[in-house]
Amino acid sequence: MTKRTISFVLALIILTLASLSSCDDKKNTDEIDTLLTHVFAETEIKLDDTDDVIIHGYIGADDSGAYFLGNTVFTESGISSVFIKANDGKNEYIHVAADNDFSGNITAAQRFDGGFAYTGNGTYLDTDTRDFYLTLAFDNGQVKTVHHIDKLFSQNMQYISNLALDSDGAVYISCKNEVVILSPDLEKEISLTLPYEVNELCAGDGRVYALARNERKEYSLYLVDRTTQALGEPFYTNTTPTSINGAKTLPIDDGSCFVWDEHCVYTYNRAKNTYETMFNFANSGIAGTPSEIHPLADGKFILSYNDLGKTRWGLFEPTDDIDISDRTVIRIATLGADFQIAARVQRFNRTHPECYMIYRDYSTYNTAEAPDAGDKRMYIDISSGSYKPDIICGNIMNQTFVKLIPTFANLDGFMERDSELTKDSLIGCIRRSYSVNSKLYALPDSCTISTSFAKSDIYDGLPDGRSVFTQEEFLSMLENLPSGVRYSASNIPANAQYLMGSAGYAAFVNNNKFDKTTFMRFLDHIITMPDKPLYNVSYEQYQNSEILTAPVYLSTLADFAVPRIYFGDSDIAVAGAPVTDISCNGVEINPYDAAYAIFDSCDNPELAWEYIRAIYLDEETSGLPRTDAELERMRANAANKHLVAYESGYARFVDELPIALPMAGYESWVELEMTDADWAWIEEILDNSGMPLHTYKQNRDINSLICEEVSEYLSDARGCSVSELADICENRVKVYLSERE
Repeated sequence: MTKRTISFVLALIILTLASLSSCDDKKNTDEIDTLLTHVFAETEIKLDDTDDVIIHGYIGADDSGAYFLGNTVFTESGISSVFIKANDGKNEYIHVAADNDFSGNITAAQRFDGGFAYTGNGTYLDTDTRDFYLTLAFDNGQVKTVHHIDKLFSQNMQYISNLALDSDGAVYISCKNEVVILSPDLEKEISLTLPYEVNELCAGDGRVYALARNERKEYSLYLVDRTTQALGEPFYTNTTPTSINGAKTLPIDDGSCFVWDEHCVYTYNRAKNTYETMFNFANSGIAGTPSEIHPLADGKFILSYNDLGKTRWGLFEPTDDIDISDRTVIRIATLGADFQIAARVQRFNRTHPECYMIYRDYSTYNTAEAPDAGDKRMYIDISSGSYKPDIICGNIMNQTFVKLIPTFANLDGFMERDSELTKDSLIGCIRRSYSVNSKLYALPDSCTISTSFAKSDIYDGLPDGRSVFTQEEFLSMLENLPSGVRYSASNIPANAQYLMGSAGYAAFVNNNKFDKTTFMRFLDHIITMPDKPLYNVSYEQYQNSEILTAPVYLSTLADFAVPRIYFGDSDIAVAGAPVTDISCNGVEINPYDAAYAIFDSCDNPELAWEYIRAIYLDEETSGLPRTDAELERMRANAANKHLVAYESGYARFVDELPIALPMAGYESWVELEMTDADWAWIEEILDNSGMPLHTYKQNRDINSLICEEVSEYLSDARGCSVSELADICENRVKVYLSERE
């Protein structure tokens, strides 16, 4: 078959796949209705966000507001539980469950008309006696408590997991599959046993229901009937077409309940055995499933959900449908719509009522047999024009992302017009890593660095004082290692390709040509490598230059102290991957989640830019600083803290010394001083790291096919020479590249 014929057949295949991608596909579609239905409007419930209070959850509401349970440093013995009323962002303390002679915690709590009910367990400090207790704390100051409630159960009790009150003031508590009913005076009346463990006790229509789930994850509700002292017949099982995540009773007479999945809340009508969609999360501006869902008597809900890393509480009430037919639609193509992406889309929709943003997640096409099917589908859809997104979201080392760079808009113009987010304000590694020919084409949501460090003398003898190896220089250094010295503790022949960076063996393909000569030199070195990695490595081996490089993952400024744990007081340098372009230092900058770019074909580029800039201006970074201003804020914050390094290879900034041990294995630590020279070193690494977008050579296909051949060679299955193996790899790479011309 001629090259022209192959190209023609490939064109037909692409066109066919493109037409298929435009067909109805329930697995992955961004088609939207022009009317958003089952919408609830949010009124944010603002809580004090200071560090001295940790909110554990909602416990009830009345006409004056919503109530929460939290922990705070409130007594001489330390942390105590506190009941809080939300009041315009300030926590109003209503009741403090404090006992200076008792160390414990609350396990279940509920607000009722006139006070709070809560259970807890803990130990009396003077007698070391364990106690499980139940308390009613009334608004008038009266308190009733019954101790040792574990003795009320017929089985061994570890803690009370659920609590509810009926309209008479009787108290219901549960442990495992047993429910105990106490009178309003906290005297035991009866205990009832369910066939399955109780997930929740729900107070509705003046009575209490127990929610249980069987081994098939089907929910049932049982009326816990205090009058008959028996369980009612179970009702509700999962007969909806969705996978139900939870349920709660409605405070109405017919015993109906709410059920919900990851998308909506439904009303289940017990009498009719029917389900009706009530509350659509996405249409109401919520990303994902709320972590807590609490129905109120007047058709409203109190919800908590994750809003870009922060817990947000809101009062939601039904509102009119929303017509979006006259809104500007912004589309995002993404490879993996994780929670962050969904949350950003919802935040943008909340704050930009003139438009509506949606995303298509191509990772849904991936399978175990074809893990990169989404990558390929995205490239076909976008390059053929069958799908025309405004924004792309992905990993810059992904080949689909790199191949689409020519279709991206140059972001320089947006930043020149932006008074806050300018190109000069970016940390140098971001400017370099997301540029082509000094023009910026993408921005990461945040960045991390996964690299190695070494003593600075590893670069002695390089021209012009360079601190980066070319591939040839790198191989020369490996070939001349003294006996007993290893470049790294973990590299063995089976994973030797990672000495070349994340690209692996694909690093030997330059300008679509396989560098056979350099590859053969690398093979000659692989043969000499030890078969097993080193275990139980000591820091002395790094400090004595027995092991030259140590891997370090940099996601916070404190992580820059980790190389000092390995190499002590030596001068330290980044040991990036060998490069073919010495303008790079071989250190790859990775987005924490994803990088964003705008397509040149976007009809509303300013709106698309508004979405991307909000990631920088409205969010705290999850990784290293992205702008000079963020670096200065982080440095100022660190100035008031202590830098602590653990022998286990971990560092962090702490507020006070001595410090509590975070986990086993971190017992030994030292405090390190951060000098101006240390900060200058960090800034130098952040400014000078990174490789321009077009230099990324990560190609999983090429790396895999060469790995396959090398693996067979190392196992003697090939029975060929290094030269013959290089010829085989070169031919396979040529075929691979020709099929994609």
